[in-house]
Amino acid sequence: KVKNTASVSVVDALVLEGNGTETDATIGYGSSSLTTIAGRFAVTGPSTFDANATFSNSATSSPDVSFINTTDDATGPSLFLKNMRDGSGLSNNDVLGDINFDGTDNGVNAQSYARIQGTAANVTNSDEAGYLSLEVATSNGTTSTLRNFINGLGNAGDSTVNVSIGQGATSITT
Repeated sequence: KVKNTASVSVVDALVLEGNGTETDATIGYGSSSLTTIAGRFAVTGPSTFDANATFSNSATSSPDVSFINTTDDATGPSLFLKNMRDGSGLSNNDVLGDINFDGTDNGVNAQSYARIQGTAANVTNSDEAGYLSLEVATSNGTTSTLRNFINGLGNAGDSTVNVSIGQGATSITT
């Protein structure tokens, strides 16, 4: 389904170009449709994607996701993970986002190996505080579990940050 387009070409590719007004283009039909893009996919300009995305590639060191700032200034690109509850705001200890590092073990079982998690520790207006946890997998010999190895907790009211390093009394910090 292509709406309000000036041209549509199919020659080993699909090109959608707008006419300057209402240049919406839809690929697929309905929320359960699957659209596969083989090769490069470039987006220029502000864009919103209301869906999950999976990038898969069998080549070494792929797939890559790059954020490139080509402006001639001292700033770089940003990545934002946002938990924006509709209407009521966040509650204390709501998770803001995770970056997970998952793979398989030598028995080809799914395994989580590491995680970075950001949390809204205190959401009181003008007295907000955050919590950042870095976690790695550890095992008791039969079961692997993600455990905190560095935690940073911002304190509401006194502008200090408490840091914990290690997990358990027998952890070694060098």
